[in-house]
Amino acid sequence: MAHWTFFCFTLLVNCLLLSTSAQEPSAPTTSEISGLPLQQKFCEYEKPADVVFLIDGSSSITKEIFNTTLFLVRTIVNGLDIDSGNVRAALVQYSGSFMEEKNTLHFNLDWYNSNADLQKAISSVPYMTGFTQTGFALFYTLDSIFRSHARPDVEKILIFISDGGGYGNFEAAADGMKASGVTVFSIGVGDINFKTLQVIASDPDTEHAIQFNQLPDIQEIITTLSLFLCNTKAPTIPLPTTEPPSPPQTVPPTTPEPATLAQVITIAPAVSVCEAKQKVDLVFLLDGSSSVTITNFKKVLNAVQMIVDSLDIGADSVRAALVQYSGSLFGGKNTLHFNLDQYSNHTDLQKAISSVSYMTGFTYTGNALDYTLRNVFEAKARPSVPKMLILITDGNASDKVTIPAKNVKDFGVTVYSIGVGNVNTDQLEDIASDPDSTHVFAVKDFADLQKILQELGSSVCKSAQGIEVSQ
Repeated sequence: MAHWTFFCFTLLVNCLLLSTSAQEPSAPTTSEISGLPLQQKFCEYEKPADVVFLIDGSSSITKEIFNTTLFLVRTIVNGLDIDSGNVRAALVQYSGSFMEEKNTLHFNLDWYNSNADLQKAISSVPYMTGFTQTGFALFYTLDSIFRSHARPDVEKILIFISDGGGYGNFEAAADGMKASGVTVFSIGVGDINFKTLQVIASDPDTEHAIQFNQLPDIQEIITTLSLFLCNTKAPTIPLPTTEPPSPPQTVPPTTPEPATLAQVITIAPAVSVCEAKQKVDLVFLLDGSSSVTITNFKKVLNAVQMIVDSLDIGADSVRAALVQYSGSLFGGKNTLHFNLDQYSNHTDLQKAISSVSYMTGFTYTGNALDYTLRNVFEAKARPSVPKMLILITDGNASDKVTIPAKNVKDFGVTVYSIGVGNVNTDQLEDIASDPDSTHVFAVKDFADLQKILQELGSSVCKSAQGIEVSQ
């Protein structure tokens, strides 16, 4: 009798899960993706690799999001060098019940050797539904595919696609996967638990954990995988030597490569150090939405580090905080990486900035301004000390910004807004303090951030010394 009661309870919970998931909002819909072309080959020279897709088929995903997941898998596969045998692919779908885990091996690494056959196999994958038995699925994939069918001496890659929920010891399972030489990329879909995705992904999280909230995110995922899978033919640059130069060669010398942002940083600081002692509470509010991309987000962090380097950091002088913002279909998401009272020296502050991970998602700027006012300025700012906010964003906000920006400025905060790319200038001016000529900056791309740092640094220094501070 007890067993029958438990069975009925299990059946009831499964039914509730199915009925609940059907009402959830979804990621890009089937109708939105149906007319999109698949990604074409994205490597000129591709490393040999065994690529395994482990996709979440639990009820929390929903049928709509599952179809989007299959489109994402087909897009990635279409860009791989399958036909030559250089890259092989496998696909496992997982779910489960109270009684057991369920894993379906739809195809293994050695089943198909053409892109056309793989596309047909992926298109025919049915949606399973059930509970999210993530730990068991990772163990299953490691034993049934990587340890038994993967080729030695080639890249082994797991592309894990899930909403980040899960049961089972997924942390130990992920550690076992990575200890076996597998590089794990986590892609979040639906209502995402990003912390779980970060635990499962390889380090660093900023390069291996990605949120998929909107169709432009597909390009970011492709770009990230391309950086890992593609062989490049970049020329090697010899290190400086004290030996006499070689005699002239008959072959003309190659043109030097243009300096990268990282190289320029090591040559000279982009922002001159403030001449007078300052006292200010400075907050960086960074757009971490998917359209920024991880490469550009790192450039933003470099710019933040340059500005911090020019200031007199200390408990009784300049204090700094950093908030990153994005969002999902369900609203804004904000991460307070560090608050004003956490670090009182350059070394600790620079380490904290370097460790900031990229979030991805939508651009909820208004929500982020409200969050920063409540959790940073109202909670931690010192009275009678200038307060400043530096906002860096690449696009239009997904929500209203006028009232949140006014509330921040009414609290006595001087706001600088920096727009990158094809931005809404009127919105930047609405957010920034007056006059716009000294508080709004716009550049064409993230590589141009350095061009405005000197001017921005000068304005920040003046404000930090009590000049041009909003009242």
